[in-house]
Amino acid sequence: MKFNSILIAAVVTALPIVANASPLVNISILGSTDGGNTWSSSISAPSGTTVKIEVVEVLAQPVTSNTHATTTSLNPATDGVNSLAYGLTDSTDGTFGGDFALLNGWNGGSGASAGTVGPHTLSAARPIQAPGVFVGAVSPSVIETGSFTVGDTGPETVTGAYNNSVGSTFKINGGSLKPISGTTEASADPYVGFAPLAINAAPEPTSMAVLGFGVAGLLARRRRA
Repeated sequence: MKFNSILIAAVVTALPIVANASPLVNISILGSTDGGNTWSSSISAPSGTTVKIEVVEVLAQPVTSNTHATTTSLNPATDGVNSLAYGLTDSTDGTFGGDFALLNGWNGGSGASAGTVGPHTLSAARPIQAPGVFVGAVSPSVIETGSFTVGDTGPETVTGAYNNSVGSTFKINGGSLKPISGTTEASADPYVGFAPLAINAAPEPTSMAVLGFGVAGLLARRRRA
C-alpha cells in the first residue's frame, strides 16, 4: 500500500466536500483505477470494471470548532482516533467485494471488523486500534481497503455514514478524550464527517474503438470528396 503525497493530497482535496457541520474526525472514501498506485476522491471507470477502494481517517486540523468541542492543538504522540463504526453505501448498483481488510493496526482491538458485504453496501465496519493507541492526528491513516465493481447505472457515489448504535473514542488537544456516541452523531453537528467517492461513467473500450473507426471513415469520405 503506497502512502505518499498523492494520497495526502487526495484526502485534503476530498475533505472540504463534507458539508453542514464542522467534523473533528474526517473520513474520506478514495478510489484507484491503477491497482492502488494513485488514489482520488473522483475516478472514471467503465461499467463492470473492478477498482480498489480505501477508507482514510484524519483529524480536523486546528482550529476547528464543533458544537461539542474545538480542536486547538494536536500532538501525534497523544491525539488521534482509537475506534470507529460506519457503513458504506453505493448510490446505484455497484457491488462491494468480499476482500475488505483492516490495515495499519485497525484490527488491533477486540471486536474489530472490516464489515459485512451486502452487495451494494458495506455494513457494520468496526475498525479498532489496540487499547491506548490513537492514530491519524496530523497524518492520514488508511483504515481499510477492498475491491468494488462499477455498476451498470452511472455515474455513482459511494457514501459513508456513522453507525450510531456503536460508541467510539478519539483524542484532541494533547490527550483530551472525546466519546463518539449516537447522541453526538445524530446531532446537526456530528464529530465524524464523510467525504464520498464519485465514480464517473467511462465509455467501454469497444465503444471507443467503434467511434474511432467511424471518425476514420468520415475523414476518408471527406478526403475522397
